[in-house]
Amino acid sequence: RMRGIVWALAMAGSVGVIIGYRAGPVLYYIASPFYFLIKALFAIQSCRFFFESRRTGALELLCCTPLTMQTLVRGQWLALRRIFFWPVFVLIVGEIIAQAFGSAIPQTPNASMDLLGIFGVGRQIINSIADFFAIGWMGMWLALSLKKPSFAPGLTVLYGLILPAIAFCVPTLAID
Repeated sequence: RMRGIVWALAMAGSVGVIIGYRAGPVLYYIASPFYFLIKALFAIQSCRFFFESRRTGALELLCCTPLTMQTLVRGQWLALRRIFFWPVFVLIVGEIIAQAFGSAIPQTPNASMDLLGIFGVGRQIINSIADFFAIGWMGMWLALSLKKPSFAPGLTVLYGLILPAIAFCVPTLAID
């Protein structure tokens, strides 16, 4: 089900930004809610394996095998990539296509607005990719280190998405 939900969000986001390509420099605000929801699902999924393994005692069994923690973490990243890579890629491509349409059809004689839109979309894409890596590592770490691993998904969403959004909302809006 997770894959279907992520694909639905990515497709809705791509269609939304392509339809709203005339928005120009604020195009990346259209994609922001979709990125946020996909990142929240990513945070929950990044915690899930280690949380479930600790809850059922399977992590202790895995630690007794010749598998290293590096192998377990690599497997978790592969599972996350299998679920989230292509939907996020589709959302990014949709955003790039929408920005290309917005730049190709000039709405204002001011070229700096197109440059601002390109900068905003590029910044959104780079920040989102960095967020996925940070959320993935934070989720796995919290799921392994908390005394109550059931708090890991909520804390990952709080620490990795909500608090940074609140802390940087005013400066980001001022810069934009």
